[in-house]
Amino acid sequence: MDGNQSDLCHCVDWEKSYDPAPVHQVYWSYIFTCVVTVTLSMTTTILNTLVIAAIYQTKSLHTPSNILLCSLAMSDLIVGFLAQPLYTTAIIMEIKGDVKVYCVTGAVTAFVSYTSAGASLFTLAAISVDRYFAIHRPLRYRAVVTPSAVAMVALALWIMGATGASTRLYLSVTHFMFSLALVMLISLITIFSANLKAFRSLKAQKALIIQKMQLHRGQEEVKLAQSRKYLVTMLYILGLVLLCYVPFVSVTLVTAMYGVTSSTRAAWNIADTIGYMNSTLNPFLYCLRMREISNAVRKILRKYCCRHFRNNQVELVKPVSQGTVKRSKKELSTIYEEPQISMTIA
Repeated sequence: MDGNQSDLCHCVDWEKSYDPAPVHQVYWSYIFTCVVTVTLSMTTTILNTLVIAAIYQTKSLHTPSNILLCSLAMSDLIVGFLAQPLYTTAIIMEIKGDVKVYCVTGAVTAFVSYTSAGASLFTLAAISVDRYFAIHRPLRYRAVVTPSAVAMVALALWIMGATGASTRLYLSVTHFMFSLALVMLISLITIFSANLKAFRSLKAQKALIIQKMQLHRGQEEVKLAQSRKYLVTMLYILGLVLLCYVPFVSVTLVTAMYGVTSSTRAAWNIADTIGYMNSTLNPFLYCLRMREISNAVRKILRKYCCRHFRNNQVELVKPVSQGTVKRSKKELSTIYEEPQISMTIA
């Protein structure tokens, strides 16, 4: 760290300031953030790649809701593959005092992170609306909602997330965070409203099935139970998102109101780390709550392990050279000829 650089510096490319004071005062929080983020980056990348590959390779999982779930896993993959390494680089540059690189990597990290977070939140809202539509109007849903249409919606959600994230480059922290809070509030209201209506629709359909005593009552109840489990899983994912991101939003709002201090900077480092952990935990939740995805992931892992085992076996069993084969044949012929020679002498 350059000891002469003791004044507050402002980044040219975006609304961000560099203050060297917290680096000295809460140095431990920077080290903690770097160690945890580097450790989780590879894990996040591998786990979400497995989820995406499982959905892609399993035809039975090619449903509209799973396409949206794949988009959710893609946002977590980008966090592990891009956002976390970039964030670690920005933290290291802040420690070293390289203001220019810190500003550039910080801007790219903010754009990637907010794009992924926005896409995740919008996708959760889309999944909630999708499930409500599928439960409340199943015939209409099958006619209108197709995998290609859902893929276009997922792409539009990513564009919305990128557009919103780009405003961080020229808006102040205060204005951006209040805008972010408003977007989060609208998304959460949409998610809770859609899930509440979906649960009510499930309850009404179950009562109707019991009243009519249908011939295929068992099959219908199984479908309703699967739909309910999927809704509960989405609520678990939403709860995990809130658990991981509320600390970051809270610290950022406090920082926007009271300014950057050593305490708020340390809290910001820890809150960032907790926020990134969400992308690591989501794949575990998918596998715990969704049997088809869990089975598909196990199938990929078994296939990879078997292939790796066969490759190791091939490397261990090396082919014998022709010279060795000829020498072995000659030795064998000599061994079998010796008894005949001894009998002739006798």
